[in-house]
Amino acid sequence: MASAPTVTVQSLSISPNDCALSDPLTLAMSFSLDAACPSSSWEITYLVDMTGNRHIIHLGNTATEDYAPGTHSFEFTSPPMDLSGVKKSWLNNAGLLCLTLKSSSGEDIMQVSCVTMVRKASDGTFIRNVMSPLEED
Repeated sequence: MASAPTVTVQSLSISPNDCALSDPLTLAMSFSLDAACPSSSWEITYLVDMTGNRHIIHLGNTATEDYAPGTHSFEFTSPPMDLSGVKKSWLNNAGLLCLTLKSSSGEDIMQVSCVTMVRKASDGTFIRNVMSPLEED
């Protein structure tokens, strides 16, 4: 790919919120491209990062698309988040939900990062609140 297209995110919704961190989540995003982006897909991951220790949980990918210049959208529903292998103490912290547009060669074209606040409920369940970078106060 000679130069990466410019990606403009027009809308992004993430649900549910105020639920268990491990619950499935549904994303709906609308975006525009100024150039073609053939054989590309969105990769969705959740990042737990603690003082030099990083754990990336792969939630899935959208179908591969030949994106032409213009406006596009996708919806994605993840399976339950597999938190095995992640220390419980790491989960009670902010995480990052990442939506990364990948080229056919696997290169990152663009990433949307959504800060995810996590708190521990009285019953020990970790509760998430994913914040869209498009939301205003």
